[in-house]
Amino acid sequence: MFDLIATPFAFIMRFIYDLVNNYGLTIIIFTVLTKLILWPLTATSQKSMLSMQKIQPELSKLQEKYKNDKDKLGQETMKLYKDNNVNPMGGCLPLLLQFPLIIAIYQVIIKPITYLSDVKMGIPAIVDMLHKSGLGAGLTKSSQEIQILKAVADSDLAQKIEGFVNIDFNFLGLDLSQIPSAVIGDWTTNFVWIIPVLSLLSAFAMSKVTSSMNSNNASAGNEQAQQTQKVMTMMMPLMSGYFTFIFPSGVGLYWIASNVLQVVQQIIITKTIRQKAEVLAVKAVDVKIKNKNTK
Repeated sequence: MFDLIATPFAFIMRFIYDLVNNYGLTIIIFTVLTKLILWPLTATSQKSMLSMQKIQPELSKLQEKYKNDKDKLGQETMKLYKDNNVNPMGGCLPLLLQFPLIIAIYQVIIKPITYLSDVKMGIPAIVDMLHKSGLGAGLTKSSQEIQILKAVADSDLAQKIEGFVNIDFNFLGLDLSQIPSAVIGDWTTNFVWIIPVLSLLSAFAMSKVTSSMNSNNASAGNEQAQQTQKVMTMMMPLMSGYFTFIFPSGVGLYWIASNVLQVVQQIIITKTIRQKAEVLAVKAVDVKIKNKNTK
């Protein structure tokens, strides 16, 4: 399933790499393009969440009023959604639709031989070739493709494997094929640890911006929602830092670029939605005044 989704992303990434011949820059441009592709879904999700926040005070009142009558609470809640044209699943569905796309993007980054080369030979066969040539020390058939690709590129086997494409993983002096957790003992000379650090900081920035914008519409009395939001603000960046610590640095660079772009996207979409809402509110007031004067 993910192979079918990853293939078009792989084509785009290979096209970008052929143009810029820089793996890090390819990932950044690739991230910008995917964000643009996912923009409608993100905008729909954000609009739905803002709508939910707008009716949160009324929803809290219903929950308090009918706390002992679950059936009545359900009926009144659905009526509130209908009257305000709010879909409670609208914020979740676009995010769920993005999930397989994000997995596919990671597949492209983590598996450059599979998705960025035209190699017909399978990974196990390539590893066997490396071992027979005495170049496969430490490699297994389940090793990261980035590590296998580098081993082939550093040998004369690259010419013998049809369709093989060598990828230069150097970006601003960092080797994006390396896994930060694997170079802990060499952090004074190998600075790839900066990738998970920047990922953590950018994720915190994204969470803070999202939390700040959401709090403008959140109900002050909804303590449970606020507490959940605080937990997510802390947990998501920590998860981001952890995953970029154990994955190849190219994935971390994607995550950093994605977080930065998400902050910009969040600000633009939220401001646009609020401006449209304000315009509609002013028009509604004008209509009421006009109708009143007519009478």
